[in-house]
Amino acid sequence: NPEIKIINDKKFCKVDSLITITGKDLESGLNKIEFSFDKTKWQDYGTPIAVPRVTDFKLYFRGVDNTGNISDIVEFACLVDFNPPRTSIK
Repeated sequence: NPEIKIINDKKFCKVDSLITITGKDLESGLNKIEFSFDKTKWQDYGTPIAVPRVTDFKLYFRGVDNTGNISDIVEFACLVDFNPPRTSIK
């Protein structure tokens, strides 16, 4: 999640959409999922993350299994259009 709309080859998501991350490890089991906004400060994922009011949103996440192996980093990115359209009557 959230639902991505592709417009003119660009990925858009709606502000305040909730991002849900899931993972699994068939060998030793999944210990936790971590996320980061900059690939340096990792936090344990627990509850869905709301898309903030920023123009270019990026979120990185990875899984850690029960033996300590860390998955490759996955990037979620979208443009956030939170400006309503302008309309007028003539």
